[in-house]
Amino acid sequence: MVKAHAPAAYNRIGIDLLAQLKKGDRYNVKLFPLNSLHLGQTIQFTRLTTLGNGKQVRTYGLIGGLILLLACVNFMNLATARSMQRAREVGVRKALGSQRGTLVGQFLAESLFFSFIAWALAFVLAAVALPLFNQLTGMQMALSGLLNLKVLGIGLLLTCVAGLLGWYLSGIFPLPIQGYRDF
Repeated sequence: MVKAHAPAAYNRIGIDLLAQLKKGDRYNVKLFPLNSLHLGQTIQFTRLTTLGNGKQVRTYGLIGGLILLLACVNFMNLATARSMQRAREVGVRKALGSQRGTLVGQFLAESLFFSFIAWALAFVLAAVALPLFNQLTGMQMALSGLLNLKVLGIGLLLTCVAGLLGWYLSGIFPLPIQGYRDF
């Protein structure tokens, strides 16, 4: 198989295999798993340009995670600032007989709703900015990469986590108001 296919493969990368063999080069055929080819180990053939850089992917992932964490902290600060205004609403609802679970459910639903709206806006902005991103980076990413079920699933999962985290960290859950008994 090597004798039949190697000369054509070497010609594609600009090396004459037969001339190299006459100089004393030898075949060095090794097997390695295909899943380690992309973003994994480096290969001695430096002319292969489709391997990617695992450190770069991890760096971008870390930056994305930090941005998500900052967004959760920002959401928490905004929700905490609004909680003083909502204290009156909670007091009125408690006076009218609302249960704690109902109020917690309402605030949790609002938090998740805002997270999903933010996710939808981020998706639209990513789709609009994709041509500019491709031009700036020299890459050719397609919108179909964003529409992949795995990417959409991870995005929805992160949206739910961000909504729950923002709700939990903001301390929006209703607290007793002075003059009313705890329910």
